[in-house]
Amino acid sequence: MKSHDTGAAMAQRQPAAGARETVPGAPSPTMSGIGRHQAAINQSPRMVAQRLAIESAVRGAPPTIDTAGVVQREGDDWALDSTTKMRQELDASKHGRRYAFKFDHGGANAGFGTALHHHVSRAKMSELTASYKKSQTYQSKMKRGTDKDELGAALSGFQKAIGEFGSQASLDSQDMETILHNLPMNLHYGPAIVKSDPGSAFDPSTQPRAGGNGERELEPTSAALSGFATTYQDALDQLPSDSTGALLAETWTSLTTQLRAAHALYLQHPNLVHTSHGAIAVNEEQWITTDQSDTWAKRGLNKWPSLDAAKQRFAERTAPLAAGAAGLAIHHDFTIAANGGVVTIRVGCSAADLVHFCNRHTFRHFDPGQIKLLNTFFDPGSTLVQVTAAAQQAFGFVEAELRRQLPSGVEDYEITGGLIELLASDGLTFSANAREMTVIDRDDLWAAAVDGAVQLVSLVPVGSAYDSYDAGLLASLNLP
Repeated sequence: MKSHDTGAAMAQRQPAAGARETVPGAPSPTMSGIGRHQAAINQSPRMVAQRLAIESAVRGAPPTIDTAGVVQREGDDWALDSTTKMRQELDASKHGRRYAFKFDHGGANAGFGTALHHHVSRAKMSELTASYKKSQTYQSKMKRGTDKDELGAALSGFQKAIGEFGSQASLDSQDMETILHNLPMNLHYGPAIVKSDPGSAFDPSTQPRAGGNGERELEPTSAALSGFATTYQDALDQLPSDSTGALLAETWTSLTTQLRAAHALYLQHPNLVHTSHGAIAVNEEQWITTDQSDTWAKRGLNKWPSLDAAKQRFAERTAPLAAGAAGLAIHHDFTIAANGGVVTIRVGCSAADLVHFCNRHTFRHFDPGQIKLLNTFFDPGSTLVQVTAAAQQAFGFVEAELRRQLPSGVEDYEITGGLIELLASDGLTFSANAREMTVIDRDDLWAAAVDGAVQLVSLVPVGSAYDSYDAGLLASLNLP
């Protein structure tokens, strides 16, 4: 079910037993969404990286980029002039320090390679602004009384806090949404080309935990902003289906308190750099790269043991597993209710996928030929048996994520069309239960009588329970 399938090819697919036949003459999900699909392809990580490589080659200095999962972060089109100038001052090393994120290949590429990253995404801040406006509208229509007064006071308190933060950052003439997008405490300076993009999810900054033997923790400002984002999301999740979208006074009071706490911690940030356009946090330690690449990755909350610890971990290593077959090895089917029937979707992976998970993410079978920028491992002692069980568990998380993002109770072609658009050109990557997973389109439907199919092609453990190593450390082990 690839995004470039023709309408005829889609029509040749037989619906699963019990599924409703597509209505003759119904719009093709591929044709109706072809413009969006092509835009997704053009902005995909691989296409972006390829364009960068071509442009650099023309200028005489091609960078080495690992394009698997690489994302070039957006430019400053969202940013106010003062925000952009903060980044530019850091790029120009005006504060006595040259940051490693900036790479100079000469000519027009000089200084390229930096970006401002949001902890709480711009999309989430826009959603928050919309919630504020809905709450204002709801409050204006409430009957006079304590509840109306309490909500009005809570909204005023939130607006006052945003105004104060904006004024301190010379953003006081802007509307709430623009201020939230440009709040310096919610920004951190870093590289533009990154291994993965959190999208609308929270993007934390982390630091080594004192005495933690390689363990990491959220920076204080990130921890406070994470609590702020969680409070807001929990409030949204608790809204009834027929809600106006207005949030309770207690929620706005909590959000105000948490945002003020985050701002106080931001002002005490040990890595705060004061520019002539505001102060911004710079934490180089949390980013890793290699000498041969302009791509970076965050250390995150994974554990980063020492070289001696790594030697002990790899003592159990035997050899990489032999390549597996490409056909379906394990799978899980589920259905989504459609108008008059159901749509059946299969989630599966091949023996080759399972072998890849083992050879990339287990100490016993790690293949040194697959050393990447970021290398994370399942628990010591994990074998193909444990990895297969982890993949089967992951199928349930894939189902939950697809259910969350796909419509239900609509025409079957709208559901399958939604799956096409969701997978776009590079598949769908998401995190759940200490796993980062990627699924891609399986246009042959695994040769099964189903309406849609995806293949689990990446299964990576994430979080403080798992060991991570950079490319340099693994290379120094000289694994045979």
